[in-house]
Amino acid sequence: MNKLSTLLCMLLVSFVALAQQNDSLLLQEVTITSSRFEQFNTGIKTQTIDSVSSIAYQTQSLSDLLGANSQVFIKSYGPGLATSSFRGAGATHTAVLWKGFNLQNPMLGEVDFSLFNVDAAEKVTIQYGGNGALFGSGAVGGIIQLQSAAKYQSGLHASVGLQVGSYEHLRKQTAISYGNARWYSTLKWFELDAQNNFTYTNTFLANKPRTRLANAQLKQTGIVNEHYVKLSNNQELNINLWYQFADRNIPPTMSVPLQKSFQQDESYRITAEWKLKKQLVEWMLRSAYFDESINFQDPSNNFMNGNNQSKTHITEIETRIRMHENHYLNVGVNNTYSIAFSTGYGGWKDLNRTSLFASYKTQEFIKHITSTISLREEGVNNTFTPIIPSIGLEWQAQKSIKVFGNISRSYRVPTLNERYWITGISQNLQPETGWSEELSVTIKKRLHDVNTSITLTGFNRTISNWIMWQPIGANWAPQNIKSVWSRGLELNGALSATFQKIALSYTGNLNFILSTNNQTALSNDAAINKQLIYVPRVTQQHVLTAVYQKIFLTYNQQYTGIRFISTDNNQWLDDYQLASLAMGKTFSIKQYSIVWSAQIQNLYNLSYQAIADRPMPGRHFFTTITIKL
Repeated sequence: MNKLSTLLCMLLVSFVALAQQNDSLLLQEVTITSSRFEQFNTGIKTQTIDSVSSIAYQTQSLSDLLGANSQVFIKSYGPGLATSSFRGAGATHTAVLWKGFNLQNPMLGEVDFSLFNVDAAEKVTIQYGGNGALFGSGAVGGIIQLQSAAKYQSGLHASVGLQVGSYEHLRKQTAISYGNARWYSTLKWFELDAQNNFTYTNTFLANKPRTRLANAQLKQTGIVNEHYVKLSNNQELNINLWYQFADRNIPPTMSVPLQKSFQQDESYRITAEWKLKKQLVEWMLRSAYFDESINFQDPSNNFMNGNNQSKTHITEIETRIRMHENHYLNVGVNNTYSIAFSTGYGGWKDLNRTSLFASYKTQEFIKHITSTISLREEGVNNTFTPIIPSIGLEWQAQKSIKVFGNISRSYRVPTLNERYWITGISQNLQPETGWSEELSVTIKKRLHDVNTSITLTGFNRTISNWIMWQPIGANWAPQNIKSVWSRGLELNGALSATFQKIALSYTGNLNFILSTNNQTALSNDAAINKQLIYVPRVTQQHVLTAVYQKIFLTYNQQYTGIRFISTDNNQWLDDYQLASLAMGKTFSIKQYSIVWSAQIQNLYNLSYQAIADRPMPGRHFFTTITIKL
């Protein structure tokens, strides 16, 4: 740890010294390049949510957007709580990046996607498959990047919006931005109030009565403020703030007649980044401070009550060097220090992680082949993890055929809760470790006037020392309980064409995933070789979109296969198909642009459960109007 800290200081000194060199050595104005997420993830399947979907879901949560427009399986517990699963991985295996920083909560190791609003970012990019070599602990199943960029010389823009929907849903929002040649700033604000008092069929009771969901109110407010400044032709500074508060009641399950628990989530996220680009070298210094609290109260169970707080400081220095034409080197150091308080800890506890990472990328070194090799070494509280390697290859076999693949090691260190929660049991947890491999083939062709694309991906991943909370006597305690083997196939297809000024497109996804307990620490465990709970073997998605001038119409249909709810696979939830319809139109009146959109969710009014005993709403509606200047 001391060696890595010393290296961090040395790099900082060299960074400052480099920044003070004479400007006569600098190039003309240079565009600051993209993140290592985009530049060094060779061989890994990625997806960027299209603009029509982003517009349709811009006033909703990230869980809604991902659930309807990606191959990420969203586990929804009802209003106000949603986690993710990539390729059979767990909720703690998804990294979410904002401004290059991982937003996984240091206490839980998870992200609640219902608390993230789509319009907080301009673009959402998904990486299927983890990349611990690039982003460290927790990037095991997949990575979601929330992106935005400066719009210099864009002038003054402002907008106000209002969304109303079923179950007393009301959302207000406003945004303002200004950009000139050297400065760009934007401010976004939203407020959401929803009762979520829908009726559902209570299948737990014998006569299956229609029941109104109680104690499901949700209030949220958030502010995103971003500032970008060009300090010179080749230097840029950005400072960003993201504040969010949520006050939500926790609705009862079907088997519990009444529940009065609630949870308040509050977060302050502040980031800063300085970029300097010279002829062959680019330097980046970034820092972040996250202050998060979760206050959970249940009058019927005081044992679970508590106001949990965490503070995270992140500092990262990174440099990219163009060593030769089509040869690139990326080297960096990251320090992440988290401190947290919980009544379950008996006081404040901390976690200090320092890592050194490097990537080497070649393009066309061998004809039509791009390759990237990455390494990461991380020290956690004076204990070093194994070296984390990754190698990715892309081969442009023909103009219309690309073959790409990746092999990488992954890991996840225990969270603060897993390390320090007082259970009366000696935990001595080991980090989760594993390997993942994937191989994809993409074929793109234009047939007559139709653009076609098809991608077939096969993946394989093993994770050892998977940490799970288990009942031990009268307590629950985290244990390294099992080894998990995930493998599967993903098929993606797309068609697009324009007929008589109408742009038509279709995207379809088919996923087959086996994610099984390969080995457990328990003797005679009936879960051996059984599918993990809440991991569907089969999912499908079909999206049809039509755009005519400033009008769009989208139909979305999803199939979710059965999900086992017991580790021995003797109990399960039925499969279901959900459909939604979205439409919108943009009007221009003088200097104003008015955007209207509407959605019908659960179009066929299906009664279903995503999580056992958690009711989900039937057919419901949203309509949004936004006025832009």
